[in-house]
Amino acid sequence: MLRGQPLKGLILILILGLMAGYPLLRLLGESFIYDAHLSLENYRQIATQPANYIALGNTLSVGIVVTVLATAVGTILAWLVARTDLPGKEWFKPWLLLPYLIPPFIGAFAWTQLLGPVGYLNKLYQAFSGSEEPIVNIYGWGGIILVLVMHSYPLVYLTSIGAFGRIDTTLEEAARVAGATHWRVQRDVTLPLMTPAILNGAILVFSYTISNFGVPATLGFSEGCYVLTTWIYDLIKNASLSNHLALAAALSVILGLLAGASLLGANLVMRGKNYAVIIGKGGGASTIPLRCWRRPLALAVALFVLCFSLAPVLAILLTSFIRAYGLEPVPDNLTLEHYRYVLCGMPVAQRALFNSAILALAGATLAMILGGITAYVSLKSGWRQRSFLEFLSSLPNNVPGTVVALAMIITYSQPLPLTGWRLYNTLWIILLAYIIRYLIFPVRSTAATLSQVAGSLEEAARLSGARWWQAMRDIIVPLAWPGLMAGWFLVLIPAMHELTVSVLLWSVGNETLGVAVFNLQEAGSVPATAALAVVTIVLVLTVYFLFRRMAKVDTGF
Repeated sequence: MLRGQPLKGLILILILGLMAGYPLLRLLGESFIYDAHLSLENYRQIATQPANYIALGNTLSVGIVVTVLATAVGTILAWLVARTDLPGKEWFKPWLLLPYLIPPFIGAFAWTQLLGPVGYLNKLYQAFSGSEEPIVNIYGWGGIILVLVMHSYPLVYLTSIGAFGRIDTTLEEAARVAGATHWRVQRDVTLPLMTPAILNGAILVFSYTISNFGVPATLGFSEGCYVLTTWIYDLIKNASLSNHLALAAALSVILGLLAGASLLGANLVMRGKNYAVIIGKGGGASTIPLRCWRRPLALAVALFVLCFSLAPVLAILLTSFIRAYGLEPVPDNLTLEHYRYVLCGMPVAQRALFNSAILALAGATLAMILGGITAYVSLKSGWRQRSFLEFLSSLPNNVPGTVVALAMIITYSQPLPLTGWRLYNTLWIILLAYIIRYLIFPVRSTAATLSQVAGSLEEAARLSGARWWQAMRDIIVPLAWPGLMAGWFLVLIPAMHELTVSVLLWSVGNETLGVAVFNLQEAGSVPATAALAVVTIVLVLTVYFLFRRMAKVDTGF
């Protein structure tokens, strides 16, 4: 153990505790405050309001249905790409991940351009059938579930594809020697062995679904379809209730408990079971021949990519050029005016672009620095309590973003002690929320890299007379750089288009891209919303491909 590491660990615990733990504790405490006294009154009021049970039931129902469907879709696609001789699977890989890179609330808006009451597919159907009714209406529970499935299946795909590709085939070969067919081997041997990877992906999907605000807000508000995140949002905005923040805090605690319960349930399922699938010998997973199914399955995957990845993006792109929403997409009705408006004539959009760029760059850089130090102290110190560091850094990411945002409001709505600084209604509170929300990404990516670095390298430098900061600069940082950069990127992308946290923390002059798009949509400016959404998508994809090309760091996808 390196000298001084326990002290560094204690300092980090203090920093992370103040940044991440303290706001969440304040939120928990606020849920028990009524009329300036400790009380269970807020929970009693929640328990006596049928609307809260409806929102809770909707949250659970949507979460379970989306998790089942997204897990099935993600697992099947991962298996096809990793284990079979599917034609064109290398081409399919980036397109299957496109929904992961597009903000889900923008994805929801894009689907309204396809399947809304005057969406392109509905208008096409009406033109050919003569019917005045749309064939499908994306608004409501069906649309919410569809869009959430399409934007969450990549989480299962990403967690499963690596495990499918690395599985040792000894057990599969034994089953085939015993006479089992390829399909029975996959069903009875491979799929059960993939339980940890698939279950981890399913947990991510459930947590992502119950904490999502943008999709149910975009597709549910007009239909009166509420889940806990949108219900909490309404409570926070309802200043006519004297204890509206305390009631929202109590509901946020319940939402956080739901996310925690899913993780606990998964741990109970996995307890005492052995799913080791990678051993020291073996050449990796074998390729399964699809035979006569090769072309039909390739066509099915291509149609899936076209319908669920590309079509919504093309629809929103087309809408961004239409002079007025509802007009036919013919040359006379096309214009670049909406792009000129959002880029040059709309101060809110210009501020949002600037603010999101600053927040994303600063948030990613500060989170990378803090996360890198946390990972280093946690892994290299040998300190017995280092797991507490990991707990504090992962806590804000393990609870829904709505909970984090409300915790920040409760904590920083008053001036800070001693300094008198006020973070509420400033860009600083959003920056702080981004840092603690996404801190776990650089912690985990850096820890994965540092775990492969022998401690003897740093010890040799210290024995040669190098100080701690010199050893860090010359040895640790260069070796950990791939993990640090991967963590930086994994914070940068969501911070560029984040909505769930920002929609509760923004103020006039401190808008973000996500908030600007959401507010434009709420105002009914559909073509302008489409133009700003396209700008956001292009910005995110440009950063993604530039990073992959220039940094040459494996980000996991």
